[in-house]
Amino acid sequence: MHSDANDDKLVLRMRFKDLQDEEDETAVELLKECEDDLLNDLLLKGIPEITKVYAKKYSEHEYDPGTGEYKCSDDNWMLETDGVCLKKISF
Repeated sequence: MHSDANDDKLVLRMRFKDLQDEEDETAVELLKECEDDLLNDLLLKGIPEITKVYAKKYSEHEYDPGTGEYKCSDDNWMLETDGVCLKKISF
């Protein structure tokens, strides 16, 4: 038997019951916020061999020997994974 639950391409369907404008937020603003949350937090595609991915913030320190200037950048991110599959990853 075929259904959305066992299909190769899963589809997320959402219904909002009694969605109405309120004083501080309209229904359109609520839907846009929900869309933004889904697009940023929902996993859409994955690699089965990689079971988890962590975003990690780190500091990068750099010294320029020509000028003697020392720089520290705190706004750097890297992805760490549980599992690897370098053959499947394409750049």
